[in-house]
Amino acid sequence: MTNIRVEAESLILTGYQAESGAFASGGGLICLPSDGTIGTVTHNFDLAPGTYDIVVGYYDENDGLSPYSLKQKSSNQDWVNLDSWVANKNLGDSRASAKNFVTRKISNINLTAGDQVQVQGQLHTGEVARIDYIEYIPISIIPASDTTAPTATATANDI
Repeated sequence: MTNIRVEAESLILTGYQAESGAFASGGGLICLPSDGTIGTVTHNFDLAPGTYDIVVGYYDENDGLSPYSLKQKSSNQDWVNLDSWVANKNLGDSRASAKNFVTRKISNINLTAGDQVQVQGQLHTGEVARIDYIEYIPISIIPASDTTAPTATATANDI
């Protein structure tokens, strides 16, 4: 089972905008454009059903305290908050860079096709809640069921 990384800039963005950065996974990331803005990046989960660890790759700049949350929505249910955190490390840079790239891991999340996974960020002061990717680490995958109809076969002994 291999990890599946989904670049944030390729997902459904609300309030966020894409920007480029050679230091970022895939050469791109997302950020919020103005102070106080709340944005979301949403992935319509289309991987094999099962239990996953989810890793959010983001940038913790030292010019603000952006709050983040990871949410899940299954069919016919409201959003469920899986984790919340604040980007509050002082990693020496007020702009996104390899020096202030960090990850947040949320463990043992059950997901099925059709679920939505969403990261919400909020711009605070100069910290624009940059996100690089969402990565899924398979823990246990539910095998696909065999939908092939059975076929009858006759042998000479059956006659």
